Amino acid sequence: MASTPAAPSPDAAPAPWAAAVMVRGLRGKAMHPVDISPASEEIAAIAAVLDLRGLSGVRLKGDLRPSGSDGWHFRGRLTADAVQRCIITLGDVPQRIDTLLERAFLPLTDDDLASEIDLDPDEDDDPDFFTDEIDLGALAVEALALALDAYPRLDGAEIGSQTATPPGAEPLSAESNKPFAALAKLRDKMGP
Repeated sequence: MASTPAAPSPDAAPAPWAAAVMVRGLRGKAMHPVDISPASEEIAAIAAVLDLRGLSGVRLKGDLRPSGSDGWHFRGRLTADAVQRCIITLGDVPQRIDTLLERAFLPLTDDDLASEIDLDPDEDDDPDFFTDEIDLGALAVEALALALDAYPRLDGAEIGSQTATPPGAEPLSAESNKPFAALAKLRDKMGP
């Protein structure tokens, strides 16, 4: 499988949490420990981007290790407390996020932008690319978005049924809404 990495768009909105690690400063290290949390204004920006009613306790902890000749590998844990809107009642649905993260990072050069990069289709995850820095804040926001419940519901909240008809009309039923029900009635009246 071949893929060409996209260069970041200059018009792209700024990330709600940027926590960049300069790769040049890591040369020669066997491991770089990571323990970061966003500031309060960054938490508010993350909550706004992810349409959360509340967000607290966001923390990314792990380590960044060299991988291969130029690559890096992050392994760690993201924790957070999020509050989403119930899809049925619109009430608050709290959710504890505690997820493991593993991500490979490969250097991106100008030559790579001009050509295709071959990726192994048997790999679980395609690597991320970096130039001078690895943004662990963006990684954390992406992981948080993926860990959130896609359809948050309060316990016991169910979608009920409702029937609306004009005055004097009979509501449609599953039986009367069948396309050939009227023909079957006509056939029965006419007999064999």
